[in-house]
Amino acid sequence: MKTKAFISALLLSFGIGIMLFSCTKEEVSSTDLNAVSQDETKIDNYFDDASSETDMYDNGTKSAELKSNCTPTVSITHPTQGSFFPKHIVIDYGTDGCEGYFGHVRKGKIIVVQTNFMIVPGALRTITYENFYLDDFKIEGTRTVTSNGLNAEQNYQRTTVLSNGKITTPDGKIISRSAEHIQTWISGSQTPINIFDDKWQITGSAAGTNRNGKSYTSVITSPLIFDLSCTHKITQGVKTITTDNHVIVIDFGNGDCDSQIDITIDGV
Repeated sequence: MKTKAFISALLLSFGIGIMLFSCTKEEVSSTDLNAVSQDETKIDNYFDDASSETDMYDNGTKSAELKSNCTPTVSITHPTQGSFFPKHIVIDYGTDGCEGYFGHVRKGKIIVVQTNFMIVPGALRTITYENFYLDDFKIEGTRTVTSNGLNAEQNYQRTTVLSNGKITTPDGKIISRSAEHIQTWISGSQTPINIFDDKWQITGSAAGTNRNGKSYTSVITSPLIFDLSCTHKITQGVKTITTDNHVIVIDFGNGDCDSQIDITIDGV
């Protein structure tokens, strides 16, 4: 089954596709498979969004755009006397919900421990969450980011590992995920305090379960482009998801800031 989806800006920015199927037995199965692709993409985007928030406040972003929306309380401490690192960052959005750019509501805390400037090879950033919610989805887990320095094309590169990733939906269902990705900073590195001109190329793989308990594996078969200037953050690339001996291919397009993706199930 191949479906071309045009999805609202808010939903697609977090990878939530809406597919309509009639109620035959065969197509209920297709709906289950589609739920796997939706939840894998959702949790991927949620953790990437939280990581982008960390980049933004670590780099000291103070743009008027941010000030006109949600400005959390950011606490930065240096626990080792006489040393700038390790650096501890707490990004606190409060308990009532704080509507930020692109209309997303965040609450709770993102907690970061960083060993060096993230352009330095070997620098390590560890991200955890304390009662942190994004659009009423609770986010848990540990994400480590290790700087690989410059690659052969002179672009900064880093390895991200998500351990025990978990999202609790507003109705109490659980989506779980572990992942390892290589992220290459292909645009925007010359303006580090402005994340909105950043583009990242992402490769790697993930595994987890969706909200219905379906297990899956996911491999990026053509590099994803994560474009922070777009409401729909992932603008290009292909993911291949395998679940219950079925293969789901998600094609995010050719780089345009639009709300179009293609989903193919078992080559049809």
